[in-house]
Amino acid sequence: WLWGWRGMVCSLWSLAVKASRFDVVAWGQDMAEHNSHDDTQPTNSTHTLWNWIFANTGYHTEHHSFPQVPGCYLPRLARLAPDEFDQCVGSASWPALWLQWASSNFKSFRITAHQTKIAEAGRCQRAAKRERANAKRD
Repeated sequence: WLWGWRGMVCSLWSLAVKASRFDVVAWGQDMAEHNSHDDTQPTNSTHTLWNWIFANTGYHTEHHSFPQVPGCYLPRLARLAPDEFDQCVGSASWPALWLQWASSNFKSFRITAHQTKIAEAGRCQRAAKRERANAKRD
């Protein structure tokens, strides 16, 4: 082991941060790419400097539309069909999306509006069932 137990502790700590909800880049990227509040458009693209740094990961809608196209050609694909892909471009940065998610008390961003209504209806039914059971006991 290169640095002994200190190196192991540092490695485990950094892995824990990477796997947690405090990984701003990964969660921000996931929120930027998967648009769950709009059921008609499930993915977004972000055409920013991040694409150059992270190998065109921002061309997410293009990737899902044509998964067989290599990542290096996704910008060209977006330019060839602007009417198809320009409407899917998001504007918020990954850290801004993470802050928005954190300020909402880490509410799931993967649940669509339709799924939220179903979950709320289920909660109401369970609450009503509990109230009936409590009323029978009294």
